[in-house]
Amino acid sequence: MILKNTFDALDNLIKRWYQIDPQRESRRFAIRDEIRDIKSIFYDMDVVDSKSSALLTHISVMFVVLGVLLSSKNHWIVNLSLSIELIAYVVVASFLLRSLDISASPFKSISQDDEQDAEKSKAFYHIEIAIRRATFAQSLRITYILTILLIPIILLKYAL
Repeated sequence: MILKNTFDALDNLIKRWYQIDPQRESRRFAIRDEIRDIKSIFYDMDVVDSKSSALLTHISVMFVVLGVLLSSKNHWIVNLSLSIELIAYVVVASFLLRSLDISASPFKSISQDDEQDAEKSKAFYHIEIAIRRATFAQSLRITYILTILLIPIILLKYAL
């Protein structure tokens, strides 16, 4: 009973915080149902979400690796290099989190006029998918470079 009341209170807080209106949400779902290829849109979002999650897992492992390397005694050049790499991974991870939003960025939403029109909603989703793909692709490139750059840093660590 206490747990249920706690979750209900939390749900109500979230509804107020994000101004969730049940009638507006019902209209959104009705518009989504009018979009002919909504399943393919959500499939595309799901694919980018899955790939972004896998990349975030790699980045998390790199956080641990860099933390372990930084915890040992190193030459100042190695510490500086590892610290820069760690900061770069944090920036990439923060950027990549944009690809994991449920249906859009929390900082933008479909306008009330657009959510009344299935075609405008569809265009919104297509742009959202393009942003997520671009975000993922750029994050993947940067992560690849950072991971490769760790090799000479580790070699330098054991050479000094």
